[in-house]
Amino acid sequence: MFNHGQSSCRRRAIMNNGTSRSHTEETRGRLDPSSSTSSLEWRVERTYRARLETSKRMRARALTWNTLLVTSSTVTTVISIILLADPLAYGANGSALLVVVGVLAFAASLLVTSANHAARAETFFRGYRDLQRLWVKVCSSIETNSDAPERLEEEYQQLLDQLPNHSTADHLTADRKRMAQLEQDGHGGTQDEDSAPKKKRTWSAIRKSASEIGTVFLSNALTFLPIGVSAALVLLLIPAVGWLVP
Repeated sequence: MFNHGQSSCRRRAIMNNGTSRSHTEETRGRLDPSSSTSSLEWRVERTYRARLETSKRMRARALTWNTLLVTSSTVTTVISIILLADPLAYGANGSALLVVVGVLAFAASLLVTSANHAARAETFFRGYRDLQRLWVKVCSSIETNSDAPERLEEEYQQLLDQLPNHSTADHLTADRKRMAQLEQDGHGGTQDEDSAPKKKRTWSAIRKSASEIGTVFLSNALTFLPIGVSAALVLLLIPAVGWLVP
C-alpha cells in the first residue's frame, strides 16, 4: 500500500505538470527539469528511502554485535570455570585460548559501546519520518499545483543539515528496491534506441554494477560477521560438553 502511494504520487506529478517521460527515464529517476517541485519530490523520496535502509542496517548491527558480545562473554566464563576444575580440558594451550576469547569479548564490548548502533538506528528512523512527512507535503503541492518550491526546498536542506548522512550501500539498496517496485508497477525501463556507443556503455555499466555489488556486500558482511564469529565461539563449548558429560 505504501509503495503504491509513492508510484501514484509520481504519476500524478507527471500529469499535473503536463509532461511525459519514457519508461527508461522513469526507471533512471530523471525528472522534468522545468518542474522544480517534481525534482524535489524525487530527491526527498530517494533520501528518505536511504535513511530507512540505514535505520534497518543499524538495528541489524545492534542485534548482531550484541549477540557477539553476549556469546563471547558467556564462552569466556564457561571456559574459565572448566579450566579452573581441569587445566588440561582444552589441552596444553587452554590458557592461551582463554586469553584470546577474553580479548575478543573485550573488543566486542568496546565496539558495541562506541558504535551505539541502537541509538543511531533511532536517529535515522526519526530522520526518515521527518523526510517522509516532507515528501507528503511535496506530493500535496504537486497535486494542488501549489507553487511553493523555494519553501519546500529550504525545509529539505534544513533536514539534510540536521540529520546524519546515509552510506553509499544504503543508497544503492534503496534505489534497487525502488527499481524493483517500478518494475512491479509496470514502469520498467526499456533500452534506449540511440544508446551509442553500445559496447563502451555496456562495459561501463558492468564495472559500475560490480562496484555497487562490492559496496553492498562489504556493508552486509560487516553487519553479519558477528554471527559467524559467534557460531565459531559456540563450537568451543563442545569440549566443555564432553567434560561435563562422563
